[in-house]
Amino acid sequence: MRHVLLSLGILLILTVSSLTAQVPRRSFLFKDARGELAQARARGEMDVLLVIASMPDQNEQVAQAIAGLGGTVQFQADEVDYIRARVPVDGVEELVSHSAVHSVDISITGSRAFGMAADAPVLPNSEDFSASGILSEAVNPDTIIWPPVLSDYPITNRYSPLFDIRASEFLDSNPTYDGRGVKIAMIDMNPDPLLPELQVATDLDGQPIRKIGVYGTAQDLEEEDDGRWIRMEDMVTAADGQFTYGDNTYVAPKDGTFRIALFHEARDSLATFGGSLENDVNRDGNPEGSSRLFGVLWDEETDDVWVDTNQDLSFADQTALTDYNDRPEFGVFGTDDPDTPIRESVAFGIQIAQEKKLIALNLGSASHATLVVGAALANRGSEGRFDGVAPGAQLISIAEGGSAYGQIESPLISIRDHGAEVVYFEQSSNITRNYLLRDGRLVPTVIYERLIDRYDPVILSPTHNYPILGGIDDFVMARGLIGINGHESKENFFINHGVRVEHDDNLLITGGYGPMGNGALKPDVISPSNYVSTALGFIEGRA
Repeated sequence: MRHVLLSLGILLILTVSSLTAQVPRRSFLFKDARGELAQARARGEMDVLLVIASMPDQNEQVAQAIAGLGGTVQFQADEVDYIRARVPVDGVEELVSHSAVHSVDISITGSRAFGMAADAPVLPNSEDFSASGILSEAVNPDTIIWPPVLSDYPITNRYSPLFDIRASEFLDSNPTYDGRGVKIAMIDMNPDPLLPELQVATDLDGQPIRKIGVYGTAQDLEEEDDGRWIRMEDMVTAADGQFTYGDNTYVAPKDGTFRIALFHEARDSLATFGGSLENDVNRDGNPEGSSRLFGVLWDEETDDVWVDTNQDLSFADQTALTDYNDRPEFGVFGTDDPDTPIRESVAFGIQIAQEKKLIALNLGSASHATLVVGAALANRGSEGRFDGVAPGAQLISIAEGGSAYGQIESPLISIRDHGAEVVYFEQSSNITRNYLLRDGRLVPTVIYERLIDRYDPVILSPTHNYPILGGIDDFVMARGLIGINGHESKENFFINHGVRVEHDDNLLITGGYGPMGNGALKPDVISPSNYVSTALGFIEGRA
């Protein structure tokens, strides 16, 4: 018996060790990163942006090595031994081979050296043509009602994923198991915060609280300028309630010294907010003669921020905002007309980077984020139209952008700084698509595993997130991370889409199927998907 117990003890130790052991270090760049490095060198670039997983407790040594190579550390998280840095092109290989480095990847934005073509062919709008390729005679623009006017009544026949996961009866018996008291971080861009379904969550005492608890971005202006960050470089002093800036005289909210800048809605980069804004943040159609400029005023001492949303050159009629995560209030561009089927306004949350003298207007304009957030967290409340799976849960929204550094730092900030207990990814596939080793040594994968080990969150990720049957993302190799694939039931197809299909359950192609690089099968869970959800309130046909 002693021998049996001893054997079981050894087996248990070995099992625990194998579960907690760190994946071996990768002292080389995979060919996707080598391709990026070669491109950077060919373009004459002097340095590249790296994301780095250091060996345990070796983060400071890596930071010193980067400095020794002439590089600059931009972000450092010693809790999980992670660094983001710009490193000279000629010093990358030396850093990768450093004994204190676990693994290194190049963080890029946009197409990859071994990825898909940046420019896809533009196809004609098939909806406007009949099978013969001729414009359908049945299409009469004079008889089309667009956008459709939606009912104010709740969606009573929406097919809920709760039925597919066999949770309806459970919730009938346990109505408080609705996500209340839980903080859920969505790793995507910022959703539309004015939607009625995103107003109310529930705390553990059953009291209503704000649905959106955290609203910001992990994007770095120097690396990924999508228009939200504003450089507050100029100073003005208000006396007798006024000050002059440029060619205009403004009414001040009070006398004193402020930083000031202009937010320009016509900036080309503003379109990258998801393409939904059409360079028109106040939804006025950009009439002729409009300056399209909005003053932004910042009191550094109090961190109060005023935005001249109505362009009347007065900050006195504006509400003083501050960093949303310090005082959760949204500002609004535009004025809604309740008699129209869409909303003529766009919300934004303020974010302040004191040391860098930057203010961000985090606009709630991301279409994909708005779509997926409703399925998970929508709350019917008093004016919403349906509940998501966890209507009581509170949302943490830290926009991640389209680069590896944001995909790492958004969940890191959400978990470490804001206490996210559940994290679900809607990642950019550009980050993982080209890492064909799928061995758990991609830097984001290593950091996710460390986040799980240190903070014990539940992290969910699509096994992959792009339309290919055999694709697998390295992210789901992180120990403890749950890989998700999607399926859609026959009833869902019919009730939500009016389509009849043959099979009771149907796997979705954007979900991934194993095996992984180490032979492991994925996904871990097949989840119901493709349900009627929330959409941007200011876009025709989606409100």
